[in-house]
Amino acid sequence: MTNNKDSIKDGYGENSDWIELHNPNSSEINLAGLFLTDDRNNLRKWTFPEEAKINSGAYLVIFASGKFKNSPKDPDGNFHTNFSIDSNGEYLALIGSDGLTIIQEFEPVLASTPKNISYGIKTVDADLWSFGYFLEPSPGEQNNGPIVSGFVNDTKFSKDRGLYFEPFSLEISSKTEDCSIVYTEDGSTPTLNNGIEYTEPILIDETRVIRAVAFKDRFVPTNVDTHTYIFPESVIKQPNTGPNLPKYWAGKLADYEMDPEIVNSPEYNDLIIPSLQALPSLSVAINPNDFYNSRSGIYQNPQSQGESWERPVSMEFLSQNDDEEKFQIDSGMRVQGGSSRNPDIPKHSFSLRFRKEYGEGKLKYPLFKNGPFGKSSVQEFDYLQLRGGFNFGWTHRHYYQSKYAQYNRDQFANDLFLAMGNTGVHGRWVHLYINGLYWGIYHIHERPDADYMEAYFGEKESSYDAINSSAATNGSMANYNVMANLTSKRINSPQDYKTLEKHLHVNSFIDYILLNFYIGNRDWDGHNWRAAGNGPDGEPFRFFPWDSEFALSPNNAGAIQSPKPISNALLTDVTNKNGNKRPTGIHQNLMKNDWYKLRFADRIRKHMFNSGPLSPEGAKKIWQKRSLELELPIIAESARWGDYRRDVDSGRWNRSQFDLYTRNEHYRTTQNWIFESYLPNRTEILLNQLIARDLYPTTKSPKFSHLGGQVTNNYTLGIENPNNSGIIFYTLDGSDPHLSSVQTNETILIGENHRTLILIELEDSGLNQKWTQVNYDDSSWQLGETGIGFERTIGEYDEFIKFPILSMLGKNASCLMRLEFTISDQQVLNQISRLILNVKYDDGYAAFINGKFVAGKNNPQTLTWNSRATKSHPDSLAVEFEPVDISQSISDLKIGKNILAIQGMNTSRGGSDFLILPKLSFETRPSNGISANAKEYSSTISLSSSGTVKARILRNNIWSALNEATFIVGTPAKAGNLVISEIHYNPAGNSEENEFVELMNTSNQIIELTGVKFTEGIRYEFNHSKSLKPEERIVITPENYEGQLDNGGERITLIDAQGEIIESFKYDDKAPWYESSDGDGPSLVRIDPKSIFNPNLNTSWRSSADDGGNPGTFDNTQFEGDELIKYAFNDFATQQIEIQNGYIIFNYQKNLLADDITFIPQKSNDLQKWYNVEAFEVISQMKLDKNTANISLKIDNRNENDSSSMKYFRLKLNIIN
Repeated sequence: MTNNKDSIKDGYGENSDWIELHNPNSSEINLAGLFLTDDRNNLRKWTFPEEAKINSGAYLVIFASGKFKNSPKDPDGNFHTNFSIDSNGEYLALIGSDGLTIIQEFEPVLASTPKNISYGIKTVDADLWSFGYFLEPSPGEQNNGPIVSGFVNDTKFSKDRGLYFEPFSLEISSKTEDCSIVYTEDGSTPTLNNGIEYTEPILIDETRVIRAVAFKDRFVPTNVDTHTYIFPESVIKQPNTGPNLPKYWAGKLADYEMDPEIVNSPEYNDLIIPSLQALPSLSVAINPNDFYNSRSGIYQNPQSQGESWERPVSMEFLSQNDDEEKFQIDSGMRVQGGSSRNPDIPKHSFSLRFRKEYGEGKLKYPLFKNGPFGKSSVQEFDYLQLRGGFNFGWTHRHYYQSKYAQYNRDQFANDLFLAMGNTGVHGRWVHLYINGLYWGIYHIHERPDADYMEAYFGEKESSYDAINSSAATNGSMANYNVMANLTSKRINSPQDYKTLEKHLHVNSFIDYILLNFYIGNRDWDGHNWRAAGNGPDGEPFRFFPWDSEFALSPNNAGAIQSPKPISNALLTDVTNKNGNKRPTGIHQNLMKNDWYKLRFADRIRKHMFNSGPLSPEGAKKIWQKRSLELELPIIAESARWGDYRRDVDSGRWNRSQFDLYTRNEHYRTTQNWIFESYLPNRTEILLNQLIARDLYPTTKSPKFSHLGGQVTNNYTLGIENPNNSGIIFYTLDGSDPHLSSVQTNETILIGENHRTLILIELEDSGLNQKWTQVNYDDSSWQLGETGIGFERTIGEYDEFIKFPILSMLGKNASCLMRLEFTISDQQVLNQISRLILNVKYDDGYAAFINGKFVAGKNNPQTLTWNSRATKSHPDSLAVEFEPVDISQSISDLKIGKNILAIQGMNTSRGGSDFLILPKLSFETRPSNGISANAKEYSSTISLSSSGTVKARILRNNIWSALNEATFIVGTPAKAGNLVISEIHYNPAGNSEENEFVELMNTSNQIIELTGVKFTEGIRYEFNHSKSLKPEERIVITPENYEGQLDNGGERITLIDAQGEIIESFKYDDKAPWYESSDGDGPSLVRIDPKSIFNPNLNTSWRSSADDGGNPGTFDNTQFEGDELIKYAFNDFATQQIEIQNGYIIFNYQKNLLADDITFIPQKSNDLQKWYNVEAFEVISQMKLDKNTANISLKIDNRNENDSSSMKYFRLKLNIIN
């Protein structure tokens, strides 16, 4: 099998290509000394090892992975060759032990093979074999499945899908001789019994959907190729009848027509075609019976739900300009929605389901990248929604909704939530065509379910639960109910709050509630809400805006006899909602806590003031961006559906109560009211509602003289108190000046690189426990620092050991340590509310403060000079801090000098490794709520470094909401001075906790990272003062960021404080990228980061020399000016050349770590003039050992008329300065 996608996995957990051998004899066969090869010129390419045998009648699977290194076997005992098989076809042979005799070969070449299809032998009888392709491979078993002679080459269309204005002749072809091509024009799948046989070019002069398949006897036919050709001139003439189009949908009169009143109107006839060009087109091809059939069609049975009502479709994306690529993908499609499913609604919504049973399994396309907030969107999708626009759409059953139609409402809510800094739902609009019929404007967007969570937050040990209006669509309600029940209790301690935070993402929850208050969402909470997460072992629950079509609405849902005008939307108040275990019920529960109400006020201040997303200017900007996108396209929607209620079916109301809805008379009128009345005034109205609910304090927030951004060094910042009294408190370190009942200040007493005195006794000196006391004389002890330990061989502890004590090995199982720390004064001592000791340890310890025992792990009850740990502590746990609350020892602390004494213990004196790394800290909770880091404002502040300034006012014991602003003092990080320099996306083993991303300052000046953030791949923002010196590196790990790096490769995007892209690229785990970085141990290292080579190219990256990578440092070598050839090729130069179908395959080995050398292939026909080879590609980069890599180049040498055609070849070495 040359294209193994998911048939079997090798011992590395990968889908490597494989070769199967069978022994049909009655005795065992020893394969030792035989050869396998994919090269006619090297018949001894891979040798079977000594242990290679096949029992009588048995089968042996060998993985042709190219992973053969020091051992031919993987962890599961499978053999691996030193070559892989090209799925496009190449030579393959089994060679005898003399290295010459060909036992079996595929000649001239093993043909190109589709994925998960194998090629082999099927026994007809004892003396007759049949060669062919197995559609059901059986590795390690007898070949009994169906067999075919080959595969018909894919069909080719002479014209690509798209929008056209001139007729053309369409040609369809296949390279397979004697095949027949069948095509359809009605959306159905072509078969030998369905469709038109292609015999001559097809005239395309109107909108058509052409689907084609090529067939040949005993060959597997092609897949279905679908191309849609949209002619806007024919679209605007779309009639209300047509061949095979039903007159009724689910018993209601159907409507297909583009209304001539709009198309031919003087107001719109010059705009109707541009309106069809103003959005991308999405063309869906579906079997007409799957859509229209009265028994099985999804549009005739819109209320039928579930997997049995999902139908296969082809989906094509046709961009309206050259900014986006077109694509086609097969998927499943269902009718989607709640009340909009009812038969009285003519325009239904859909969902698209990308599954492997249809094709690719995922849509991989940057669908939302170029839209608002698109930089934070993922580029792979399992589901997409196609929202038709039901509530406040022109086809709605109630006239008082239709007249105020705005198709922007739902995405406006999503955009606001994204603008508030949350992970949310991205969307855009398209023109939808179904089997070539224009169906109107559709809102295509994400769905926040378990797949969405995995895409944005990575896989977790436990699967995600996704909740849709109190019902689980993925997982169960159990974790959600635990979270909801937790909020019903008072949360009034730091421990309670930490528990809550593991279950609920508090800030995004507040933003979600505040957003729905702002849009006055009347049709919300009883339904139309979604949440997803998995609780304390994974991602806390997050809530997402969903189905927000009732945003900015004047009336509640349902039939209303005396509806209010649109102006009533401005006064909507939904702040009193209280649904049990629903979002509003959780909110009302949390309002019992003062800290929550102040946090809510902080989010109000952040989003409703200073041009925030919910401020008049902020909301107008977001609304206008989207409304402009629909300014032209809405004309096409008006022509398609604007007349439905007046002319086709008015439902329960009189036709006269509806109208022919148009852009100028209706759509713009409502939009202008929103823009000129709602958005300018809603913020103040909502603020008063929130004050009445005690969600915003009477103490006004301080005002800054500057709202943040880049400023000069030592910039002078003023802070104003708008109240008639009160004190301004501020911080410059990003912390809150106020400490609530659930917050603490942590102060580190003993941390990294802390001075440590060490003693390893060789005999009992009678110390007993005297060495743990404060005044013990330790002047003869060895001086070191925290991170005490050793390893016989470098392993997991290497990064934590700062002071090696290998002298302990074989001498004593115990090591004594004394660490001095200071309590400055009585005020500090009085404020300590909690004392915490964190220790990373292997295998045990006993800890003392000022001579008194405070904590121990795996320590014997009675300690001696050479005590051993009572049991081992696994390495995987030893590298994690294990906290112990030792608050009972606060009374033992003294002003001035204190001693933490630790006896670290191994299970034996001959243990192979040892680690003790302590961290001692305390928390404070001052009674007045003023943080220890807060300063009282008295005069302007001079800003000398980047960071976030936070300020509050305390007035009459009432704290104001928080005002904050981030200032960048100095040179901001941006494209050109900051790069992603190392990625460890798949560490060895099953755990992802050791993955990391490294950034490097490539400039010659200090740069400021404040505001820099990852928006794709992982999510992380540098919020506070952090700078990088020239060529300095910084590492972030899963402890810092949200999500995880995809082991299969993904796009990773880094943007600067202004939202501009610093770097955005996709790494991969498959050749020609270094596969050794995919779970074998090494990381992926950027070659010469200062040169800023294109990160999208595999040649800009390599594997690290050591397992675990080089976080914070580098491993590259540097040429010292002597013997360049020896340096570049690592003491030897092994080259190999093969000729394959006009291509030269050139293999060479190089110094893996020589990042300062570039290798440039050159050609010549006379050894005098040399030219750089342009037509070549790197097809493989393989790490052979710590310092050596094998590189394979594929060079096109087929242009024999070129004056510089290749007779001679060389590699030119360039030194990067």
